[in-house]
Amino acid sequence: MESMGSKVTAALAVVAVILSAVALFEVATGDEDNRAAMHFGMGDRTDAEITEIESFVSDLVTTGYGQGYTVYRASGAAVVDGEVIRDGTTLVFIVNGIDSDTAMEMADTVVERFGVVAMVEMGSSSMDLLLP
Repeated sequence: MESMGSKVTAALAVVAVILSAVALFEVATGDEDNRAAMHFGMGDRTDAEITEIESFVSDLVTTGYGQGYTVYRASGAAVVDGEVIRDGTTLVFIVNGIDSDTAMEMADTVVERFGVVAMVEMGSSSMDLLLP
């Protein structure tokens, strides 16, 4: 009769093999670059306005711009034309299953609609700053 410890060890080994296969697939197909980090500076907007923008961006992702996202609120600052701009809140969306052209189109939509400052980072290689 197998002990509980050996069953747990076997289960963990299977999980490790599956996760390794997924990681190798992502590296082989380049899927790790289909992730965008989008930073939207909220400036002096109220909490209600920030919630509206967050909901709008969430809807964009789930209706065709990506396969999923994680969002969080952060504090942020940027240097634009030599001037430090500090935002009370920055919405950060990590969007999966999105290419760079689509990420820029999505960010442009948000910038045009709400007049926010946006920065888009694809994978870990490049960034673009968008101003209203």
